[in-house]
Amino acid sequence: ADARGTPMEALRVDFPRLAGPAVRTLPLLAIVAHTLLCPHTKVEESFNLQAVHDLLYKRSELATYDHLEFPGVVPRTFLSPLALAFVAGPAAIVGGALGLSRKAWVQLAVRLVLGGASALGLGGVGRGVDAKFGKAAGGLFAIVSACQFHLPFYASRTLPNTFALLFANASVLWLAPLGFLLLCQQKVKFSRVLLKGVILGLLCLTVTVPLDSIFWGRWLWPEGEVLIFNTLQNQSSKWGTSPLHWYFTSALPRALGGALPLSLVGALLEQRARAPVGLTIASVALYSLLPHKELRFILYAVPALNVAAAVGAAHLLLLSRSGTNSTSKGGSSSLVHWTARLTLAALAVGTCALTLVSTAASRHNYPGAEALLALHRLAPPTGKYGCCRVHVDAAAAMSGVSLFLQDDAHFNYSKAEYSEFKAVPFKMRDAEFTHLVTARARVPGFRLIYAAEGFERLQLWPPALRLAPRIHVLERERI
Repeated sequence: ADARGTPMEALRVDFPRLAGPAVRTLPLLAIVAHTLLCPHTKVEESFNLQAVHDLLYKRSELATYDHLEFPGVVPRTFLSPLALAFVAGPAAIVGGALGLSRKAWVQLAVRLVLGGASALGLGGVGRGVDAKFGKAAGGLFAIVSACQFHLPFYASRTLPNTFALLFANASVLWLAPLGFLLLCQQKVKFSRVLLKGVILGLLCLTVTVPLDSIFWGRWLWPEGEVLIFNTLQNQSSKWGTSPLHWYFTSALPRALGGALPLSLVGALLEQRARAPVGLTIASVALYSLLPHKELRFILYAVPALNVAAAVGAAHLLLLSRSGTNSTSKGGSSSLVHWTARLTLAALAVGTCALTLVSTAASRHNYPGAEALLALHRLAPPTGKYGCCRVHVDAAAAMSGVSLFLQDDAHFNYSKAEYSEFKAVPFKMRDAEFTHLVTARARVPGFRLIYAAEGFERLQLWPPALRLAPRIHVLERERI
């Protein structure tokens, strides 16, 4: 379908800035802002981020790669880290050439590269909205996407879900409803889809199996093991379960904000917007069958529903435009005009307020990173203890500590879990280190030199973010 000549395309006359290039940069600006405000990462992002670090700095020394010491629950593919390291590689090369010792800025560069790729993907969706619903609707899609919290926030994070979102939403649970719809509409033939699917699958396996087998040191298909782990074995439920309705009653309302009612308006008033909404609902319903649920698992749903939301917003703008141009005195036309405008304003303000609060809270979700950076600032001059030996416990490692931050030449870092010390008493374990970055507030023989606070809860009145000490930096009292 073509948008030319439609009423929504006429919005370009009354709202020309919606079709302008400045509006299209808003998703990129939002992604960059979230990356700069929350530059650290958490445990869910660790494999891809650590793999990029090792590819950039350890290169051919595969035996020293982090994933061999800390493999995680299931293996992951190296295809995504390789692509990201290839593009972000110049940042590490420039840093080395300039003699920069800190690698934290390279981590930031890696995330900005991924965020830029995500912004390009959203731009492609926006151009599709331009073609089908008009450039004003495409501009509204950019505005809706930029105002939300979760989509720009996750867009630069090295999660498997972010890479999957980039690579054509490559998920069986996501593509199955789309394929079923196309088959029902007789737009594709089952035999051709099956043939192309088999060929594409074999090509992907030809690439990923040998490549990942080299990095993991054994023959494997990582994503196949993930699929079996999460579905057939249902092992992911050990990390918590949620009710069947959780995605619809909790995750999507938080992820979409004001776009949720707008997407329903779009599907109600525009027949062509019903397919994205219907396919998204079907896909999320399939994901809901898995007991373990996280919002990032259905991140794919947000851009699709934002398309319908943009269409809904365009229809409300049309109503406000018709109310403005109407020659009738008072009456229902004026009421419709003001109702449409006030609805759009309320949804926009509400979504932006939710985003601001969520961003402020998220800035305090990385106490491990804050504690390690504080240690680098507060540690004694080199020579007091000789070479400083630091132990980073699991809580700190899961809340922001990455290989990119372990970049001070005065320190030797250890993330060995206490289970690896077996029967060695606590005092003897801690005696091996000059500093501890730990969730424990007190350890015999050590003194507290810093406590990194983390988000605890939102206080409604008076409005405030309540913080609490999460990760502590302890220094040995004497040798």
